[in-house]
Amino acid sequence: MDVNEQLQRLLALTERARQHAAEVDSCQAEAQNYVDTAEYDLKCLIGELRDVLNLVPSVHADHPEAAVRKAANS
Repeated sequence: MDVNEQLQRLLALTERARQHAAEVDSCQAEAQNYVDTAEYDLKCLIGELRDVLNLVPSVHADHPEAAVRKAANS
């Protein structure tokens, strides 16, 4: 293999590596978007649960699961 062939091979491999790196960046951005969305949804859920628990009498403070069930059934 002469120098020109080696350089062409090196250029091709470099381009493939660049494309793979771009794909990884894209996947990381997409994954971060899912994480951000999940974080937001969890914060909303926590807020909703707090609202529900605030509606339940404090008698159930030691048993929040029962309080949520009772509130859901009423």
